[in-house]
Amino acid sequence: MKIHVPANFIGYGGFALASMVGVAYLLKEGGIMADRLPELDLLDDVMYKSISLGFLFFTIATILG
Repeated sequence: MKIHVPANFIGYGGFALASMVGVAYLLKEGGIMADRLPELDLLDDVMYKSISLGFLFFTIATILG
C-alpha cells in the first residue's frame, strides 16, 4: 500500500499533464495563441511521454494494489 497510492498519484499527474498539453496543442493548431506556444512536434512528444508515464504508473499501482 505504501507504493500503490503514490503510484496512482503519479499516474493521475501524467494523465492530467497530457490533457493540458492536448488543450495547448489544439490552441496552437487552431491559431489561437500560436505565437506563444511551442511547436506542435514538441507538444506531441510531451503528450506522448506523459501518457506513457501515466500508463506505466497506473500499471504498477494495479499490480501492487
